[in-house]
Amino acid sequence: MASKLKKRRMRRLKADVAWWREEAEDCRSRLLELAGEIDRIKKLVIRVPMPVMVPAQSAAFIGIDLAGGADQTAVIEIENEEILKWSR
Repeated sequence: MASKLKKRRMRRLKADVAWWREEAEDCRSRLLELAGEIDRIKKLVIRVPMPVMVPAQSAAFIGIDLAGGADQTAVIEIENEEILKWSR
């Protein structure tokens, strides 16, 4: 028969193991929540308009008047160094 000290140590060890398991399960569930949040955020498409320097020749090609001095915005789709479509 085991001594009282060994029984007490075993009870404390079992209690510690149970506590660590609960903590590990809490951490695991939190990580799964965060992974879901990361997946959701990755699917978001964030578009930020960026100012682009365009050579004067290209601006004239799509009809932007550089002499007027007013700010003008154009959307240009370019693929393989060719303009696919543009709009203002």
